[in-house]
Amino acid sequence: MNDDQYALESGLLDVGGGHQIYFQQWGNKDAEPIFFLHGGPGSGCKDKHKAAFDPKKHLVIFHDQRGCGKSTPFGKLEHNTTQDLIADIEKLREKFGFEKISLFGGSWGSALALAYAIEHPDRVNKMLINGIYTGTKKESDYIQLGGLSTHFPESWQQYIEVVPEDQRDNTVRYYFEKMQSEDIEEASEHVRRWVINESAASSIDPDMSSNAIANQEIDDSTLSLALLEAHYFINDCFMPDRYILNSADKLKNIPIVMVQGRFDHVCPPETAYALAEAIGKNCHLHIVPSNHAREGALRESIRAYTWALFG
Repeated sequence: MNDDQYALESGLLDVGGGHQIYFQQWGNKDAEPIFFLHGGPGSGCKDKHKAAFDPKKHLVIFHDQRGCGKSTPFGKLEHNTTQDLIADIEKLREKFGFEKISLFGGSWGSALALAYAIEHPDRVNKMLINGIYTGTKKESDYIQLGGLSTHFPESWQQYIEVVPEDQRDNTVRYYFEKMQSEDIEEASEHVRRWVINESAASSIDPDMSSNAIANQEIDDSTLSLALLEAHYFINDCFMPDRYILNSADKLKNIPIVMVQGRFDHVCPPETAYALAEAIGKNCHLHIVPSNHAREGALRESIRAYTWALFG
């Protein structure tokens, strides 16, 4: 993410454990603060993420989570847990002197927003989340153990074909080890296959899936996404299984809007539905005819809710 004419402040914040996180305060300094939480883990913030907001009306705090984007050191796994990321949000809140914040996030960003709100419910004003993910073993296994093969057999085949038969019950462990290989070509090839398995399924446009398989390039963003996702998946997202779903009562006083794609194959809508039921009347779930990527109906619904919720 780059500074632009609406960037109020940007830089690195020392959060301990050898990590510094990049942040950018952007938009209208007099508006209520919205913390944007990116997905992955490990994808980092992009300039395109600003498109949902109006810099004349919204104040948004973007930051790259540990180990990715402009945060340093790049790809560091030590002191990189969900609890660390929650603490980083608190450090940013304290840095800017905000008493309460609103949260905006999709995919892994929705899980982090929910986990932060469970830990600090009195600090959260409202939430807008999409592509709902809660970090359960069931959700991770769906992606890594063949759930995607029903609709995306090509991308699943290229993912599983390199995994030895006796390791196919834990593909995350296999890929995590290979992505850290001293053989750069071997590591890069496994990063590419990991990202294809997920990115090809993010869109329901078959041309996009085919292009992902054929043209996936390995850059720093791709590397951090694959490595940090594997790190979090292999550690069950550093939460007890079903932690967010079982802690939903702590969210019941926070106004929450969820926008979920009906045809989201990375984060299927059953998770969003179960969570909305568990939270209760303060949670509004809007299921739209879209996929996991922020395209079409999902993009426009998120934009409409952003303006409705945050002015």
